[in-house]
Amino acid sequence: MSKMMIWFMVFSAAFLNGSWVAAQDEPAAYIGSQSQFRDYLNAEMYYPEIARVQNLNADIRVDFLVKASGEVVAAIASGKESDVFGDEAIRLVRRAIWRPGVAWGKAADMKTYVTISFSYKKYLRCVRRRGYDFPTTDSLQADTSIKVYETRQTDAPATALLKIGENLGQYLNKNLHYPEAARKQSISGRVKVRFVIEPAGYAAHYIVEEGVNGGCTEEALRLISEMHWKPAMKNGIAVRSWYFMSFGFGANGSDFQYFPTNQGGGSMN
Repeated sequence: MSKMMIWFMVFSAAFLNGSWVAAQDEPAAYIGSQSQFRDYLNAEMYYPEIARVQNLNADIRVDFLVKASGEVVAAIASGKESDVFGDEAIRLVRRAIWRPGVAWGKAADMKTYVTISFSYKKYLRCVRRRGYDFPTTDSLQADTSIKVYETRQTDAPATALLKIGENLGQYLNKNLHYPEAARKQSISGRVKVRFVIEPAGYAAHYIVEEGVNGGCTEEALRLISEMHWKPAMKNGIAVRSWYFMSFGFGANGSDFQYFPTNQGGGSMN
């Protein structure tokens, strides 16, 4: 094979679909797993009124650009009934936390897309399970922007909703379990997780800064996902905010650290 042919094949492999790619490139993606993204949609989705009246269902594709900063821009919805569901699909995408793509070893602007399914029957089941229709608290006005605040930017930080007389340390000690797989292998370590507490009082968009094998990371995420929160407040309204939790796993017991964080990866406007 000639050198010219080899060079052409390498060039073709590096320029696909109008974009330069490299072996170390990574696409833009949601910050968590697919199941976590699905849980977020189930907790945050609001079914448009006209779709309820007409009992409409649809799969909506949202194409968008994730900038190197993680900001979502140029979101466009398409598909049958996109005129009904498009705005809500775009809102859901813009409120999610996205990991920017990597090109040639550096964070870069990169296009991607997701498909969001709207099913009224499934939505009604979600509403019964989560306990609310519109994703906000019953008694608090909520910020509807996509901004995620650091603690120092709020008037009051987010706090866990617990039984009267119970503190967060007691709750974690009672409900965190040392996984059997980790116990059998004598696995120990610390799971560190940063996440967003939404105005509706649920946690989402988990960033695992340190993980532990043997099911420990999954156990920490399970516990966080099952907790209920009073959201952070600013100017009298509930806002999105970052929170940090650290779970120590070991044969000698567990220990914890937890606090609203000022190292939330910045705020998103």
